Amino acid sequence: MISLERINRTDEINFKKEADYLAGDADVVEPHSFHAKVAVQYAGKTYDWRFDSIEGRAEMPDEILAKAGVEMVKAGPAKIRQSLNLRGRVRLNDQARANIVPRFAGVVKEVKKELGDSVQKGDVLAVIESNDSLQLYMVKAEIAGSVIEKMWRSARR
Repeated sequence: MISLERINRTDEINFKKEADYLAGDADVVEPHSFHAKVAVQYAGKTYDWRFDSIEGRAEMPDEILAKAGVEMVKAGPAKIRQSLNLRGRVRLNDQARANIVPRFAGVVKEVKKELGDSVQKGDVLAVIESNDSLQLYMVKAEIAGSVIEKMWRSARR
């Protein structure tokens, strides 16, 4: 077993034999700064050793911190007292927008989706009767999203 003593917790990793190696039951995750304690049993004997893997830590004597005016406090939730008003523009992502146009001129027989409705790719948006063949065909959503605009054009010949 390996015990990884970190600043705020201790992680334990146990091992089992697989083929000609030992496999751990957990990954070594961030932070990679810890004191490791290893305990191994082999051939009836127990072996223990320790090593340190210190990454990204800095130590300063208390007197230097005091002279520099550094105060150590535990971080926690707080209210942000500053705000900044900025002007901007919210725009649609044109690459995530689909303009659906019927292939044939015709009469709208049924509207299945309204402004604000959610749609999935392939949902029927409307049913159109073709001016030429009088057959009904379905206008389908090309992408998932929401109906944000409806534009009707009168087709006069």
